[in-house]
Amino acid sequence: MRNWTSMYQSVPDNQDDHATFVVGRNKCGQLGIGHNTNVSKLILWNEYNKNVKIKAINNGYRFTIITTEDGKYFSCGPNISGECGIDTVDEIIQKPMEINYFKRMNIKIKKISTNPFAKNILWLTTNNEIYFNGSNYNSGRMS
Repeated sequence: MRNWTSMYQSVPDNQDDHATFVVGRNKCGQLGIGHNTNVSKLILWNEYNKNVKIKAINNGYRFTIITTEDGKYFSCGPNISGECGIDTVDEIIQKPMEINYFKRMNIKIKKISTNPFAKNILWLTTNNEIYFNGSNYNSGRMS
């Protein structure tokens, strides 16, 4: 499978026909399929998220960031420390929810950086500015 990206969980794989599959740990809803039950066999993610065409997938510690072909950003998983980039920080997001901050602020993103052991995201803009959300606890020194 192409673009397989996780060390402790299996996550969506983007194929040319936009068939995306998920499998693995899902304790915090990070697979984005509407529940938090672990998945032991490949299931078609598109059955749960119709009309979403994935361009890229980034994973952090128990959360997933999805970039769509039309330039939108979605996330799922725990948002306790703001790691999903959603305004509210007190819930677990089990179905992908759109991250609206950059659209609202008219900011264009060039690159997203996550770490499977960290609860944060670094966003690099087309103006070479860096935005950060989530927790810096136990994530090492930021530079």
